[in-house]
Amino acid sequence: CARQGPNARFILLANYRASLKHRSAQRLDTRARIPGVNSDPSNAPIAAEAVVFSPDGKRMAVLCSYRKGARRKELRLFCMTLTGAEARLVAVLGVRDVHEVSTAYTAPAVFSRDGKYLAFWRVEGRSVRLMISRADGTETRGLGAAFLAATRR
Repeated sequence: CARQGPNARFILLANYRASLKHRSAQRLDTRARIPGVNSDPSNAPIAAEAVVFSPDGKRMAVLCSYRKGARRKELRLFCMTLTGAEARLVAVLGVRDVHEVSTAYTAPAVFSRDGKYLAFWRVEGRSVRLMISRADGTETRGLGAAFLAATRR
């Protein structure tokens, strides 16, 4: 559950663990300030664009947007535990990356079956490239050649 505050100064991200067997939900303790994500109030994220969970349910990839000038925003992909601990910056995706190209069609990031890797799209200009990275943000590399994105008219 993610909600933006009325003054757009904070985003509330609440995680719950649901048990279908016991028909109950338990709220997980989430840190108010996550180092690297929103530790500096003057440069806090303006939105949590998307959240994707690892196959084992222990980690999540969060796509956050940050203000970059008056009319632009920068997208950053983080991977962290459900409580917000161990947050790692996986990639700075730029202004158009993921948001305009892939969120309408696919998830912004996808975990590998073992949860050790993340795959995501990177867009630079009109060039689109599939990227893979360890979930801790290391060993980021492109898979295959870049291709040109279709443009809207």
